[in-house]
Amino acid sequence: MLQDKKIRELDNILVINPNNLAIKFIYWRMLQNNYRGLHLLQHNRWTFEKFRAIIIAIFHSQDNNGYVRIPRGDEGKFHLGDYSQYLELIKKFQEEYKKSTNKEEGTANTIKKNLFPDLARMGVIDRYKINNNQERTILKPYVKDSVDLIKFKDYLNLNEKTLNDNHFLRQIYNNFSKNIYNDLPLLLFELISDENLKGKIDEYEFLFFITWYDNFYLEYKIDKDQIKELILSWRNLSLSARNTVINFIRNWADREKWINFKKDQKRDFYNWKNQTQEIMQHIKDSEIFSLNINATQFEIFFKKQDEQIKRYRSETPKLEYLEKHNMKKIKGFEFDHIVPFSWSTTFEQALKICSWKNLIYIDAKNHAIKTQSNNIYVYLNSRKEINYLYLESENKKDFLFLKLNKDVYFNMNLFQELKEYNISLNKFVSEHI
Repeated sequence: MLQDKKIRELDNILVINPNNLAIKFIYWRMLQNNYRGLHLLQHNRWTFEKFRAIIIAIFHSQDNNGYVRIPRGDEGKFHLGDYSQYLELIKKFQEEYKKSTNKEEGTANTIKKNLFPDLARMGVIDRYKINNNQERTILKPYVKDSVDLIKFKDYLNLNEKTLNDNHFLRQIYNNFSKNIYNDLPLLLFELISDENLKGKIDEYEFLFFITWYDNFYLEYKIDKDQIKELILSWRNLSLSARNTVINFIRNWADREKWINFKKDQKRDFYNWKNQTQEIMQHIKDSEIFSLNINATQFEIFFKKQDEQIKRYRSETPKLEYLEKHNMKKIKGFEFDHIVPFSWSTTFEQALKICSWKNLIYIDAKNHAIKTQSNNIYVYLNSRKEINYLYLESENKKDFLFLKLNKDVYFNMNLFQELKEYNISLNKFVSEHI
């Protein structure tokens, strides 16, 4: 818990407008030790050159079974000479990165602690922990734990030929780097498409509200509608009041004022803001969003304006799904895009992905499994003899089985039409990277 003195200082923010929902939320959020919310990146400025260098480095340092042994802890607590594979990996990364950028980057710590977690979240590698019985456990992408081994995902099909094909590697980079964001691009698309939000989200709305998406606020998880409500409440404040809140938080969370606090209690406005800008910069690398930068404002806009945006506001495809499948909303079930929205890099792709034909209505547990599995389940199929719909991966070996009327609500009379749409959509997205 924060010291009473810092809480009393923060209380002063409520004086600016005691009844404003946005200010009340910001006040509550700043009291939480996990106040930063979304932590999607390990502070890496990912580029294709960096991605290519680390892929080549892992490939050339792996053993005959595809594993690379990784030391635990910080450099200094281990002798790098005892880990020949990892030492080779570091040298190869530095060599390849410098060759393409003429820059030097990559230490034993930064590769292990920064690049590997992001690669796991992208779905490029698996990280393994070995217990005292020498049993290997694959760590989930967002789990922080000791790592002893890494290994490429089998479905990447990397070999000497593909490794020298920049088009192939760039395709992997474009496809898998989007997995980091899960539903964040879709959230932005839906918010910007909302007529009440007038087609834009500025930097501080992203910082204060969007980065808390899917986290608990009091007794409920923050969803799209609640974020919209908070943004509108924020915009109801005068410009002077908004600037006062921003300056107050900037001053209160100045890192120099938190030096003597425990690590989990520190507040650092600039670090938090920089992390947010990193996320925004990554998301803007598509034709859907762009960042409009001037001296005072950082906004996200659609690069292409179109009347179809109005049709594809967040609820339209979902309502069409319910109508076509002849059903009503059910508590505990969620809409899921089979081909994920994060894969869209053009406006045309976004509209095709947002179609009701690319939706399924599944229970929350299976929805979480799908989104946390690096979006590999993107092909629609079925097994009618046992009343199962299932989603399969590219390699046709990994499946997510969904029992009809239990795990998924789906009108099987529409199956063939939607399967054909799924095939054409996967092909369209793959061909237009």
